[in-house]
Amino acid sequence: MKLWIGAFTCGALALAGFWAVTPTPEGISISGHVLAAPCLFKVVTGMPCPGCGMTRSVAYSLHGHPLQALSFHWFGPLAAAFIVLLILIPIARLALAASGRARPAFRISDRAAALSLLSFIAFMTAHWLYRLATAPH
Repeated sequence: MKLWIGAFTCGALALAGFWAVTPTPEGISISGHVLAAPCLFKVVTGMPCPGCGMTRSVAYSLHGHPLQALSFHWFGPLAAAFIVLLILIPIARLALAASGRARPAFRISDRAAALSLLSFIAFMTAHWLYRLATAPH
């Protein structure tokens, strides 16, 4: 149960943080002040890193703007969905426990975990290569 409380807490904090900011094309802003958060990789190399645009993409997703989210990073809407699931799954488990119904164990096989990790790496790499290929020079 401690794991689910931790997951809920992480998800709730992330959701609150993203809800407090307003995404803009220049970055994210709090009360109209755009936060400058330069990517160290981009500052050093001049190229975007694999995660560049992720914060704005997640923020746009959580504010209900999926098309803008996808324009900043393909993985942002999926990361936003993961944040929401971190909140909903523990609530559903608590509701099942309160109703007296059995809670099924949540287990992920090593094979599924490895496949998920490899898929994530492949997806991030594909997005990064696409951005490098289409970036104005």
